[in-house]
Amino acid sequence: MFKKVLMIGVLLSGTAVTPAFAQFLNPPATSFSASGSVQFTKDDPSISLTCNLTLTGTTGAAITGTTKTATATISGGTNTGDGCDDLTVDGGTVSYDSVAGDWMLTPTVVRNSGTPICGGVVHFTVNSGFIIFNSPIAPDCHATGVLTTTPTISEVP
Repeated sequence: MFKKVLMIGVLLSGTAVTPAFAQFLNPPATSFSASGSVQFTKDDPSISLTCNLTLTGTTGAAITGTTKTATATISGGTNTGDGCDDLTVDGGTVSYDSVAGDWMLTPTVVRNSGTPICGGVVHFTVNSGFIIFNSPIAPDCHATGVLTTTPTISEVP
C-alpha cells in the first residue's frame, strides 16, 4: 500500500467582506485543538482513506471593542488510522467566502509520500465547536469530515 500524505494547509485569516455578510470566530486569542474523522478520496489513482485528524492552533487577537476575531493560526496536525500514520498538516490561509456563505482553506495541498497530488480550495463551515468539511479539492480529490474543537470555537456575525 502506498503511504499517503495529506497536507491540509490552514492559517485562518479573515478577508475584507461587506460588513453585513462578515463572519468572525469566537473566542479570540485562544489556543485550541480540532480532532475527528476525515475521509480523503482521490479519483486517479484511486485513493480512499479515513483518518483521525488532529489540528492545533490559536485564534487571533480580538477586534478592538469586541469579543471576536477574524483570524487564527493552525500550527500543524497529525493523523492516525489504517494507512494514515504518515499524514501531516502544513500552512495555508482561511478566509470567509461571503458569496458561498462558508470558510475557505487556500491553498490545500494533498501529498502522497511527499509528492503533491491535489491542491486548491477546500470549503468548510464552523458551527458551535465543529469544523465541517465536505468539499472537492482540485483536480480530482474530496475531503469529508467533522472535527470537534476544544475549547469550543464558534462562528459569529
